[in-house]
Amino acid sequence: MFGISKSTVQQLVKEFRIPFVVATAWTTYAVWGPEVSFKNIISTFGTSFFLASWMTGQIFRVRKQAGVESSLSQVQSRIEHVTEQLEKQTKQLIGYVTGGDSFVYFRVIVHGDDSSTWMAIHGGGDNYPVYRAKATIVDLDIFDATVALGRADEADTHVSIGDLLPQSFKIVREHDVGSGNARNFNIFMTAGNGRIQQKIRMRRVNDAWVQAIRVNNDSGVVLVRIDDDYPRDTAGEVCWD
Repeated sequence: MFGISKSTVQQLVKEFRIPFVVATAWTTYAVWGPEVSFKNIISTFGTSFFLASWMTGQIFRVRKQAGVESSLSQVQSRIEHVTEQLEKQTKQLIGYVTGGDSFVYFRVIVHGDDSSTWMAIHGGGDNYPVYRAKATIVDLDIFDATVALGRADEADTHVSIGDLLPQSFKIVREHDVGSGNARNFNIFMTAGNGRIQQKIRMRRVNDAWVQAIRVNNDSGVVLVRIDDDYPRDTAGEVCWD
């Protein structure tokens, strides 16, 4: 009717029924008496209906605004939650693709006949694989003896590690540490997520080999492990150089 939908009529009735009842009650109270004129009824009803409509309109507006603000707050919370989850999933995806902050380090197991087994071990707090890892092990004792002769590359041993899963290791080398009392190695590694450097310092103490290892990546020192019996200087520090 008149191009007005049923829902519009229902909304008008909802918003103006209270002002109509209030205005009717006030008009009845105000003009009731021996002299009642149509002019007084219209004047009183119109004024009271306008005031009641304005007041109820403000109530509806405030309630609607509060509802909108509550809805917006819920939407914002959901967006923040979705954004947080998206960032987390993106970080995990990048970690699985590149290796994240995981790294590889070497541990040397020395046997009674001074032979040794070199293990490449997955390290780091992230549970991401390390991809395409390879290393160059520099024997500093051989390096010091050959560098002046122009044969420093004789100190290098190249090792292909490949991919390494979390909480896993690979045996990559068998080596005779010799009959001396000290061995020093610097290791330079690359993997899918960057470069790694490791220092291994080994000392024979009470007929047993002990060692200290320190691992660095592009962000700094990521691992230090020192056996209890490893010798230290007067300041209680390990000499890495």
